Amino acid sequence: MRLSELKLPEGSEIPGLDESTDQMIVSINAPKAVVEEEPILAEGEEGEEAESSEENADEDSSEESE
Repeated sequence: MRLSELKLPEGSEIPGLDESTDQMIVSINAPKAVVEEEPILAEGEEGEEAESSEENADEDSSEESE
């Protein structure tokens, strides 16, 4: 939107407004979404992590019951 596009009350004007001084007063930009991709794990990596987590949990629970 530029100064020349403003709807002014009847009888009002912007002093010194011409093509060279017609400034932009509003700029609207759509937001940009950033999509982050999850890293692709090699086969077997996910399973190994899950197994080690389960083993640690089993050890913790056996220590607590003693």
